Amino acid sequence: MGSICAGQGVISILDHQKSRSSMSHKLEMDLERFADTPLHRQEMGSPVYFDTRDAFYSEYKLHANPIGYGEHGEVWLCNKKQGNKLRAVKMINKSSLPSLVIEDRIIYKEIEKLKRIKSNSYIKFYKICEKRNGYYVVMEYIQGGDLTDIFESRKKFTEPEAAKILFQIILAVTRLHQNQVKFNHIKPENILFSNPENLTVKFNPLNMLSIVRDPPNDLSCFSPEALQGKLSEKSDVWSIGVIMFYLVTGILPSKDSVFLYEKVPSKMLAFLSQKGKNLMDGLLMKDPNGRISLKDALNHGWILAYNHIEDLEIVG
Repeated sequence: MGSICAGQGVISILDHQKSRSSMSHKLEMDLERFADTPLHRQEMGSPVYFDTRDAFYSEYKLHANPIGYGEHGEVWLCNKKQGNKLRAVKMINKSSLPSLVIEDRIIYKEIEKLKRIKSNSYIKFYKICEKRNGYYVVMEYIQGGDLTDIFESRKKFTEPEAAKILFQIILAVTRLHQNQVKFNHIKPENILFSNPENLTVKFNPLNMLSIVRDPPNDLSCFSPEALQGKLSEKSDVWSIGVIMFYLVTGILPSKDSVFLYEKVPSKMLAFLSQKGKNLMDGLLMKDPNGRISLKDALNHGWILAYNHIEDLEIVG
């Protein structure tokens, strides 16, 4: 669990069976090679990307040890020397990626696509560079933890709190769909909080890229059709419904639960308002064709009742 960049979707380069000291030495060796390695650099609306070991260290001070591991690499923390701002560095090992991804520079294209999404709900990309053995991505670091971390200190959310969180999730996923991107990886560990006190939600864009996303080890938020390999935008709608259930009950169903076969038992939601039950029924419709749209979910009475109208963005 833990902070944003240390979740299950985190990427890593080094063998995490090695000692921390050997990992730090390996990183030093990799950065040493930057000066001798041909690079592909892009602006993508950000400051110029670092391209050598010296350039990186002139701008950032790397922390001693990684904070997270995944199938594709590691996550490290660093401080931007100017202003001492904390950043996360995701290191993606090329050997973990298909050769086509590397040859066609797909990671650049995918990140470019994500950067076009205009939403405050996504972590910012700052820099990216390519070296012989991998990619280095400098991103915003969020310290508020994920949804599972929040549940360690509470059993569930009130309806107003749940509606505030769900509104942000629906709006963020809507922005994705408007840019022809399906998430298909909505789960509590990917719902992050920049400010747990006011329930401000953030998503990590890299967790949306299938090319650097770890295989799911938790299918609790997968829709019935997604479990059969039939993914669509409506699969994300189902996942949002599971998150809504989790928010108001504190229970995360298993992939074999009643969710996949019939409606949620009414006694489990006896405390929930009628509008809340209606929205959940629409989100958790087994037939994806009958499932509520994100636009209608944003304009649902339950969402509107607990979110200030000035917070609502117009969704076409």
